[in-house]
Amino acid sequence: KEIEKAYFLSMHDLIHQMINEEIPMKEKKELIEKATEVMLEVFAGPAEDLTKKITNEPIHLLHAQKLCANAKEVGYSSDKLLQLKICILQCIMTVFRDFEAAEPLLIEIDKDIEAGFSLTPYYDALLKVNKGFLAHNQANHDLAIQLMNEGMIILAPYEEYKGDRLRVIANLIQYHAMRGENKKAEKFNDEVGEKI
Repeated sequence: KEIEKAYFLSMHDLIHQMINEEIPMKEKKELIEKATEVMLEVFAGPAEDLTKKITNEPIHLLHAQKLCANAKEVGYSSDKLLQLKICILQCIMTVFRDFEAAEPLLIEIDKDIEAGFSLTPYYDALLKVNKGFLAHNQANHDLAIQLMNEGMIILAPYEEYKGDRLRVIANLIQYHAMRGENKKAEKFNDEVGEKI
């Protein structure tokens, strides 16, 4: 708890420093990167931990969003900032279920990926799963199933992301059942559930 408060205070101080217009651009970008590292520590761990943390202390999400807005204002992006955007997307999609807010964020994320910024496998899986969740809510069940399967393939070798795999399985079973593919949903549940 003490460490989280230290991160919170550091993030607060860094954001106020960035707002100061007298800071040279190079220093602003360095501060953004340092603040991003701090926020990624706050958001560290599997998605279920992140979701619990943001549910209990939503101020972290507000700080992360402000940081990304400042970065956008100065035209700055990085691999770490891209990961932070995925964390924000996770919060928006699972904690607040704000699908309208997710769409412009997904556009920014896709632009960063197109610009050559990269994701670790976990963040790539998290992106696919959340895109799948959004596709489902837009009644595009084929795309939702495809993206969830892609996310599942990425998550499969990582024991520490068991909770994320369970979330994907639950979604896939639901999506197949909604399409009337009950046998496929049951078979998927039996086959994949045993591996978890």
